Amino acid sequence: MNNLILFIIGFAVFSAYMFFLLRMIWKQHKIQEQNDQKVINIQHSDQPSDSVAS
Repeated sequence: MNNLILFIIGFAVFSAYMFFLLRMIWKQHKIQEQNDQKVINIQHSDQPSDSVAS
C-alpha cells in the first residue's frame, strides 16, 4: 500500500512539473513569435522600395 501511495504522489508531482514546463515553453514560443513579427515588420519598413530607384 505504501508503494502505491508513493507512486501516486510521485506521478502527481511529475505530472504537475510536465504541465507547467510545457505551459512555459508554449507561452515563451508565442512571445518569441510576436517579437519575430515585429523584427520582420521593422526590416521591411527600413528597406527602400523599388519604385523610388533612380
